[in-house]
Amino acid sequence: MRVLYVNSTIYDFLTATIIEGLNELSQEAPIQLVTTAASNYSRFWQVWPRQKIYREKRSFDLVILGTNVGVDLGLFWDVARSGRTICIDGADTPEFIYAASDFTLYFKRELYRIAFDNIRPCPFAIERRWWSALSSDIRHLLAACFGPTTTERAQTLQFLKQLGWPSLKIGGVPMKRYQSLCGVLLGQCSLSTWRRFRFSVGHNSAYYKILRSSLVSLSVPGAGIDTGRYWEILGSGAALACPKNKLQIPNALVPGQHYFEYASLDELREVVSRAQTERKPIEAMRARAREHCLRYHTTKARARYVIQAFNECRV
Repeated sequence: MRVLYVNSTIYDFLTATIIEGLNELSQEAPIQLVTTAASNYSRFWQVWPRQKIYREKRSFDLVILGTNVGVDLGLFWDVARSGRTICIDGADTPEFIYAASDFTLYFKRELYRIAFDNIRPCPFAIERRWWSALSSDIRHLLAACFGPTTTERAQTLQFLKQLGWPSLKIGGVPMKRYQSLCGVLLGQCSLSTWRRFRFSVGHNSAYYKILRSSLVSLSVPGAGIDTGRYWEILGSGAALACPKNKLQIPNALVPGQHYFEYASLDELREVVSRAQTERKPIEAMRARAREHCLRYHTTKARARYVIQAFNECRV
């Protein structure tokens, strides 16, 4: 199966999820991935020039259109064939970037209702670099490693500070410049792109160390409900806590079994209180979440979900 991914030139969590996942899936399935940009973990030999893509356009079994900066929309429609197109819409909002009816399948990150017609949910997954072993070296009762970038985040941070409880890690963890530049070496984007678009590029080792050493870690929606932090926490092995929401997730984690869900700041206080007194049940929750995520929420699992859905709709 030859797959063309018309991908963004900048580092994009959902694009990175699918490209990394397809590369891992190709080790067990006959998938040849071709991309249009050297970004989001595509390998250098997978990036084809436009001329070669046009010459080989009849050879693609599936053509995927991504979203975000630098997507070659004209090329996509030039090579797209009926019944062989997918859109991976990673926008921060529930509005659709393109008309879903123009595609065989439309995968939407910020989907807030049950899948319908040719539309399927597709949130981020846990990148390989986010995984770490479950740690017994717990130094923080709860970590809230974000800044006051939205009203909800600002209110949550203020609430936690007012609690005045020990062992709470509150606030963002800035990434050092050299750690951001490491994103180029990881294949997240090119050096020229990094100079213009650095958001989330790199690997913030100090931040991931905090997540690993936290019993519970908090994810609060940012520009979208689906956040990289949600999946980073699960990959780190900390117990996840997040506000109740309507985001659709395939093979979703179960509240109370795999993570803490709260509907108010008072309920969040109860989560923190439980973390102080009920260590053993939380350890069990972390283990259940790890097992579930290894099965359903690796990047390979997310890519498999996309490919299986495509194959099934063509039967």
